[in-house]
Amino acid sequence: MFRTVGIGVCALAVLALPATARPARPVRLPTQCLRRSTEPEIAKCLRPTFRRAAATRRVGATLDALEQAVRSGRLDDCHALAHELAHVVVARVRGVNRALALGGSQCSDGYQHGVVEAAGVRADPALCARRRSEDLRDACHHALGHRYLIEASYDVPAALARCRERLRGQAAERCTDGVMMENSMQFMRLGASLYTLHAPHACDGLRLDGRLRETCYEEIGEVAMFVFRHRLARARHVCARVAVGYGRRACNAGARAELELSRSA
Repeated sequence: MFRTVGIGVCALAVLALPATARPARPVRLPTQCLRRSTEPEIAKCLRPTFRRAAATRRVGATLDALEQAVRSGRLDDCHALAHELAHVVVARVRGVNRALALGGSQCSDGYQHGVVEAAGVRADPALCARRRSEDLRDACHHALGHRYLIEASYDVPAALARCRERLRGQAAERCTDGVMMENSMQFMRLGASLYTLHAPHACDGLRLDGRLRETCYEEIGEVAMFVFRHRLARARHVCARVAVGYGRRACNAGARAELELSRSA
């Protein structure tokens, strides 16, 4: 009796809700976009969808749709796509805090990374300190590394120095990891063919200590997995073009680690 009455009251309450209070329909991602063979092609195809999401403030729903596409096997990963969505949103809303509030930690914090990456001079450690959880602060510190390298016109030593000047401890380490990831991601935006041509040389000539040297080469392999939709053979082809043996091994290790991470997500 109790349950019947409770359900009836809930049903009446739902019927009484104004149309604006009813759950919004999920965002639908164009099927033809999800069938593209590389991530840069998918990102280009989804750009109109991302622009609509920014214009209508349906950013969270779009991130949910990206994650659902991964769960259903239509996408292999959505981290880099969430970066792209964030860039579109920042350009539209012109407010970093507003942009951050429109999305959550979906796609392994890809959206959070992308907002800070696109934020320009508004991206600083104080922005990260205001994030509401340790995970979001960590994502913000990583994204600062992306941003610092962009601001330094891809001068890796200058960006690493900025991480160490402005942050301390684990936050500085996450920032330097972001620098290393952006060092490879810059070529991802050129498309798959140019990534294969240029990314193997991303670490050439850089004087890095042990951990960062390894991370630099690992990121070539990790980002190759994003570019080629987690096809390990294609990432290995990229890694085979790295000049030094140590770098080839680290690149392949980065690709394998990303594959394992994607399978456990």
